[in-house]
Amino acid sequence: MSWSSTAPDGTKSVKDNRPILGNNTIYTETTMKIDHHWNESVSLDGHHNVIQQNKQDAAGVPVNPAQPVAPIQGKTYVRTVSDAAGNDNSNQLFFRQDFIGYPLAYQVSPVYQTGVANLTTTPSTILSVPKNVYGTIWIWRQGTRNIQTATFFSDNTVVEGFSLRIKINTHGSTSSTVVDFSNGAIASALNLQAARVSGFDSDGNYNWKCFFYGAVDI
Repeated sequence: MSWSSTAPDGTKSVKDNRPILGNNTIYTETTMKIDHHWNESVSLDGHHNVIQQNKQDAAGVPVNPAQPVAPIQGKTYVRTVSDAAGNDNSNQLFFRQDFIGYPLAYQVSPVYQTGVANLTTTPSTILSVPKNVYGTIWIWRQGTRNIQTATFFSDNTVVEGFSLRIKINTHGSTSSTVVDFSNGAIASALNLQAARVSGFDSDGNYNWKCFFYGAVDI
């Protein structure tokens, strides 16, 4: 069903205009129902059901939309972000403000990744991350409740992870870590590495989940 811009058509009779106007009505209802509640109830009509957006780019290069102009105060939009290899492969939600300040735009939805890593007491790579991101990772030994949380941050050349100390009730009152993430001199480029802590668990497969954002606002 397509939209007829000329409706009613002054060159046609009332009878011939009826199907044109009817098709326009069907088109409007069908199109509005893609993203909105339409002709359902007073409380729902006009409200979004889902929001579908295409990414913002120019000739394949990710861009931000123009700054909002009053009376519009902000814009949400989808933009592609890059992986560790510099490939644009993840479309995320961004927000742009209406005032001139810093930041003009920032990432709202994080990149989410999961995986399995085989850990020993020697640091090994969990995942590679892009330049200039920050995030949180959770990692735990399969079949156990021994979970470790860590934060990480990358610049243009290296990523560093920092394990958060946790209370292990079976090991007295002191806090410790189950998995240590690499930072400082043992950090390995943009490869986030970790090793299990001797005495708390054994070598094996560890599940992990992480979220990260672009650290440099636009």
